[in-house]
Amino acid sequence: MIKFSIKNVVSKFKKILKIINNPSGFSITDLVASLPLAVLVFVILILAMSNFITTYEETKLFTQLQDELFQAVETMRYGDTKKNVTDGEGLIGLLTAERVVISPHRTSITIYPVVVTQGLGGESYRAKFYLSDKGELKAESIYGIKPIHPHVLFPSGSKKLGAFQQFRITKLQFIPEKVGSSGKVYLLGIRIKAEVRFRIRAAKQTLEEDLRKNIRSIEYKTSVFLGNV
Repeated sequence: MIKFSIKNVVSKFKKILKIINNPSGFSITDLVASLPLAVLVFVILILAMSNFITTYEETKLFTQLQDELFQAVETMRYGDTKKNVTDGEGLIGLLTAERVVISPHRTSITIYPVVVTQGLGGESYRAKFYLSDKGELKAESIYGIKPIHPHVLFPSGSKKLGAFQQFRITKLQFIPEKVGSSGKVYLLGIRIKAEVRFRIRAAKQTLEEDLRKNIRSIEYKTSVFLGNV
């Protein structure tokens, strides 16, 4: 039977911490040799729990990245709404588009709807979706005489890690996959590359290590058929 006291465990644990914090490093042999069996089991359990918590949090954030990207694309597909602005009016989204104009760099689109209020020109009803220089997907709209000022669709929060948003889009492209003889886009491709940062870059980490250990990326691809053009 193995006997040990709390005082002895604490003493051994302090010794372990001293070895780990030693800037000259430590070897597995040094670590194991300093441990009785009970303390070794305790340390392994702590390390396993720490690794589980870290993996769980990273998985949770990566899932959030996927969900928020999906919701942002759905907003572009079905339309952008604002309380007390678009109530009772047709939404401007890709599925209600009469025409879509893609910017020269393909990082933004402007959507014009099929139906507009009588007496107002087509330019009075439009929605624009674009990538900001901060890696955000933003939208702005005009609904007759009611403007919707630029606002962020992705990410949902503004948390930063270092100089970067925790969630950000690194590349957004709108691709005219099928164009009619009149120049109208019938099938629009949407390509998004985005990333979530789990932690800031450590002082001694290389760029490659930072990308591999602290960031996880996703590439989202979809196409939308514009049935009203």
